[in-house]
Order: sequence, then C-alpha cells, then structure tokens
Amino acid sequence: MSATVIRHDGAADERLEPTVHLFNLEERIPAGHLLRRINPIVTRLLADMREKLAPFYSDIGRPSIDLK
Repeated sequence: MSATVIRHDGAADERLEPTVHLFNLEERIPAGHLLRRINPIVTRLLADMREKLAPFYSDIGRPSIDLK
C-alpha cells in the first residue's frame, strides 16, 4: 500500500506505508504439528542458556558487547 504525500516544496512524494501483520501463532499452528513437540524442548534449552549467560549482562541496563 502506498500514500501520496505532498512535500513542503509542493512536489508529490510516493511513500510506502508500514505493514504490520498481527496473528496468534496458537491459532496458526495445527495441534499435531512438529513445532508443538519441539517448542517445550527449545524453551527449556533457552531458559538454561539465559541462566548461564546472565553473568555477562549488566544489572544497570548498559548495552552488552557483542563478541563477534
């Protein structure tokens, strides 16, 4: 979708409007889908990683350093 915007100098400016799609994943993924079986495993692994990596993050909100 686009919109025509009139600039301060009177010229027309064609711009794309941002597109946002909202949907509920619970409604989109069928009950027997493989992702539903994988999800609890991945959630557990990520929770463990968060605990192990916690010492590397600041308690006062400073940005962390990416070591790449």
